[in-house]
Amino acid sequence: MFEVLDPAQPSLIRSLNRVQAVVHDFYAALAPAEFVAALADAWSPAQNLDHLIKSAKPVVTALRLPKFMLRRMFGTAQQSSRTYAEIQAIYVAALARGGQASGRFVADSVPDATDAAAYQQHVLRTWDKTLTRLVRQVQRWSEHDLDQYVLPHPLLGKLTVREILFFTVYHSQRHISPEGD
Repeated sequence: MFEVLDPAQPSLIRSLNRVQAVVHDFYAALAPAEFVAALADAWSPAQNLDHLIKSAKPVVTALRLPKFMLRRMFGTAQQSSRTYAEIQAIYVAALARGGQASGRFVADSVPDATDAAAYQQHVLRTWDKTLTRLVRQVQRWSEHDLDQYVLPHPLLGKLTVREILFFTVYHSQRHISPEGD
């Protein structure tokens, strides 16, 4: 896995593009039946990817809104953006305290194995489209605005847009690593 060491917007964009490809390749390499197979005490690979999509889409939506609306809805940052490593540590600590996906972020059930190949391709296309849209929106944001505006995170509270992007990179990697969520 990789870390976002340089917080600048171009580096964030490279990291988002890289995580898009790594996640895509990981889930595309699974046989369709394995992709949708239910696991005993965890989400199936398909459900993990669905969860990642559900986690990224609201960020895309938020970044498309006029900034005055974001300021009115969520306020502005009261402190500097934390580093990638700090966001990672805060998230891991929240999970250790029992934090987990809830509400609209919980993965949907998946179709049976007879539809697995088509479903896998559909979910992979949706993932790629979502991350492509996210990158497109990030490109429109200045360095200053990435640190000025905040968005709510269900476990971590308000994060700057830069911190949300750090979270998106780390969270996506967690769902393809042995530590998982």
